Amino acid sequence: MVFDGGGVIDARQIVFEGGGERMVVPGSDLVEVAPYFLNPGHALIFKLNDTDAALFADLTERLIGQPLSVSVCDQELARPVVQDRLQGGSGIVPVVSVEVAVAMAAALRGEADCPPIPE
Repeated sequence: MVFDGGGVIDARQIVFEGGGERMVVPGSDLVEVAPYFLNPGHALIFKLNDTDAALFADLTERLIGQPLSVSVCDQELARPVVQDRLQGGSGIVPVVSVEVAVAMAAALRGEADCPPIPE
């Protein structure tokens, strides 16, 4: 995990940005990443390691009431407003289709190139 204020981001990372802060987690550091089926819709689920989970919880605590961008493959997937400190290191990010969820998960695991997201 890298906390930074800018710089080049490898596409196979999940990036959380908000309030002028950026948290970058390489796909290889994720404990789990997989497509997930919502009713209705589709999502990408992730599980951070313990160190990154603690840093993520601290970041979200500082951002309560502010938007938090979640990007994968240099593409913003979601920009929710943080309502509370997010503990546990798990997240569900809605995506446009099951194909995007599968492709993003594969990219984060290093098994495929980053897919384009349909508009």
